[in-house]
Amino acid sequence: MRLSKLAKNVNCKIIGGDCDINRIEYDSRRVEPGNLFVCVNGTFLDGHQFAESAVNRGAAALLAERELPFVRARLTYLNHESGRERHFDRRITAEEGKIAYQALLASVETWAVLERIRATQVLPSLKHAVFPYSAVRDGQQELMTEAYETIRRHRRLFAQAPTGTGKTISVLYPAVRALGAGLCDKIFYLTAKSSTGREAYHAVGKLFEAGAKLRVVMLGAKEQVCLCEKAKAAKGQGRNFCNPEDCEYARGYYDRVGSAILSLLSRQNGYGLSVLSETAKAFCVCPYELSL
Repeated sequence: MRLSKLAKNVNCKIIGGDCDINRIEYDSRRVEPGNLFVCVNGTFLDGHQFAESAVNRGAAALLAERELPFVRARLTYLNHESGRERHFDRRITAEEGKIAYQALLASVETWAVLERIRATQVLPSLKHAVFPYSAVRDGQQELMTEAYETIRRHRRLFAQAPTGTGKTISVLYPAVRALGAGLCDKIFYLTAKSSTGREAYHAVGKLFEAGAKLRVVMLGAKEQVCLCEKAKAAKGQGRNFCNPEDCEYARGYYDRVGSAILSLLSRQNGYGLSVLSETAKAFCVCPYELSL
C-alpha cells in the first residue's frame, strides 16, 4: 500500500516523499525493510525514542505524534565480489532527509522518463514494425517465421541458407517484432567478422528508416576501442591497466558516464565505434565500458 493512502486514513501529513509500505509495525525490534513504524506513546515507554532504531532496521516511514529531532541514516556500500559491506551512519533532521530524498529523485528522474517512454511507446510500436524492403526473397518468409516462433517458444534455431538469401534481415526483423510483443527485452546479434557486424548495423538502419525507432550499439573488442596509451603500448597485456590508478578513462568513470550516455541518447539512435570513441574522449570515460 502507498504511504499517501495510509496518511489519508489517519489524517496526518507526509514529511518527505511517498513510498510503498508492506507492513505496519509497532515494535521496533521486529521492524523489517519496507515497514511503517508507528511511534506509540505508551504508558511506560515513548515509541519516539525507538524511531532511530526502526530506521536502522530498514523502516520505510515513521508515523509520529510530533516532529522527530533527528534520525540516523545509514549508507551501505556492498562489494559484489567479496560480499563485504561498509556502513556509514549519520544523524539527519527531517528537513535534511527531505532534501536528500528530493535530490535522489531528481537524479533519477531523467532516466525514469526515458525508461517510461521506452516501455509505453517505443517497444509497443515495434510489434507492428514494417519490413524495410519492397519484396521478400525466396526462403526469407520461411526463415522469418521460424525465427519468430523460435523466440516465442524460447527455443534454438539452426539455419543454413546460401549467400544472397538475406539471412541478416530475415532474423533481425522477426526479432524486432518479438521485442515489441514483449517476448524479449534486448537483441544481441553476434558475428565472427567485423564486416558481417557492419552488415547487421546497416540492416538495423534500414529498419529504423522504415519506422522502427530502435537504438543500436556496435560492440567491439576492448583492445580495439581502448584509448589508454599505457594499455595500447603493453602489447597484449593491456587489461592490466584497466584500473583507476593507471587509466585516466577509468578514473572517476561513474562520475561522468551518466552525462556521456545522455549525450549519446540526445544525438542519434545508432552508436558505431567511431561515435562511441568520440563521446568517450569528450567525457573522458572508457569507450568499452560506455558501449556496454
